[in-house]
Amino acid sequence: YSNDPEFRHRIEENRDLKHQVAELASSIVNDGDVLFLDIGTTTAFVAEQLKNHRDLTIVTNSVVIANITFPEHGFKTYLTGGELGAHDGGMFGPEAFEMIDRYCINKAILSTGGIHHSYGFLTHHLCEAELYSKVAKQSEITVVCADSGKYNRRAPIKLLDFEQVDILVSDIPPAKELSKELARHNVDLRLVRQERPKKKQLEVANLDEIAAE
Repeated sequence: YSNDPEFRHRIEENRDLKHQVAELASSIVNDGDVLFLDIGTTTAFVAEQLKNHRDLTIVTNSVVIANITFPEHGFKTYLTGGELGAHDGGMFGPEAFEMIDRYCINKAILSTGGIHHSYGFLTHHLCEAELYSKVAKQSEITVVCADSGKYNRRAPIKLLDFEQVDILVSDIPPAKELSKELARHNVDLRLVRQERPKKKQLEVANLDEIAAE
């Protein structure tokens, strides 16, 4: 079981990987989407990557993410309300839970404390499981962003079952058991490492052309 350090410490863990995962996740977003973004550190990187999009509606329970998105021209940002936690800048409670009913969410972009082949997507906090399970049910597409450090890491509370997640964005493939569970529940696994070989192949092709000349 992993612990759950404060946001300012977690955002420095695997920072480069989180940035790459966030960049890939942002490519799933279409202009005009209504998005829910949770309080995760990887999700905060996704919020930064959305600045090239237009006409987005952002619903979030994170004051960190609201501070990133509200200055963007053409964006609408809505905070759920609720009790504000000093640990992570997240808002939870009845107000947040009830506010979610008001939005027609195209895509929910969520983070996770761990992904385990026996238990699904996990978290450290019951309030997160309650709120984000509701968000996933209301969203057309549920996306979880997690670097490979979350693979087979346990946390005490189930966040989402595999069948509640449509897309998992990460950096490398997980081990066999977890890969089988993702495939069995039709979770679309999108990997940063799959995006790079095309560029390398192109570079090799260019070198071959130069050599031929």
